[in-house]
Amino acid sequence: ASGGGWHSLVVARDGRVYGAGSNGHGQLTGSAEEKRALRLVRGLPDGVRAASAAAGDLHSLVVADTGRVYGTGSNWIGQLTGTGEKTTLTRLTGLPAGIRATSAAAGDSHSLVVADDGRVYGAGDNGLGQLTGTATPKRTLTALKGLPAGVRATAAAGGDSFSLVLADDVRDEVPGALAA
Repeated sequence: ASGGGWHSLVVARDGRVYGAGSNGHGQLTGSAEEKRALRLVRGLPDGVRAASAAAGDLHSLVVADTGRVYGTGSNWIGQLTGTGEKTTLTRLTGLPAGIRATSAAAGDSHSLVVADDGRVYGAGDNGLGQLTGTATPKRTLTALKGLPAGVRATAAAGGDSFSLVLADDVRDEVPGALAA
């Protein structure tokens, strides 16, 4: 389950995603009406099941069992890749060929995808560097920079204007790290 700014998502055992709350930007798919009870989030290809879901402020992300990521809702700054608002689950672009998503996180207006290559890819708002690099929006999934060589990302989280990455290695040279 995941809670966003105005809506919530749940992945059922059968691999379908349900949501409730605000749908003003299509973050729950379909018409802009508010959903006061859990409703099916539509758009996954036939035979594809959801592995996990993440709710942002006005957008939703679904990681499929195929390793692809789909999104719906507000895309005003490219958080779902490309341009234009999405009212059905649409595949995000930018993961390199052969790379599969293992999880996703949604910030206010940015999306994060943890991939099986140990990297985190992001799209959307980067005004405060939440996707690393220059402070320009990213309209395709782009690898975040900054993890030391040999360190793999295992999880990510997105906030209002920041991103966090959990890595598989803790190094002694990290300033302020607690000694065991």
